[in-house]
Amino acid sequence: MYNSMYQALRTALSQVDGLHNVELFNNQYEGTMKSEPSVFIEFDPLEIDPVVRMAGHTDIGIHLHVATKAYDEDNQNTVTDASVASHHSLAEDISDTVDGYYLPFEGGVTRPLELARWMPQYKYNGWIVTVIYLKTIG
Repeated sequence: MYNSMYQALRTALSQVDGLHNVELFNNQYEGTMKSEPSVFIEFDPLEIDPVVRMAGHTDIGIHLHVATKAYDEDNQNTVTDASVASHHSLAEDISDTVDGYYLPFEGGVTRPLELARWMPQYKYNGWIVTVIYLKTIG
């Protein structure tokens, strides 16, 4: 169920200027980051029980982890204003790209993606990470 949604998000996010990497979330910014800036896509568990099947829809939660370096090459001890501004600009571009986006789901499409929450973390093991929480109904 997730693969078609994941592939659609990867395709949409490939259009964002300056974004180098899109992967499934696996705590990459805790030590296995390949390149940056990156987005890691995480899906909430899907509730699929008889009541949900009868209703014909389920809530879908998606978290986009936007990760960029916290430091510039000249200063490894301070998160610079320029780093924060660049990071937030990228995160906003990513959010704008997927806001209202329809995802394939179970032979149809979801309702449009909606921004649900925005959570920045300014110094996470050398990375600036913003988690963009999205929601839709499939």
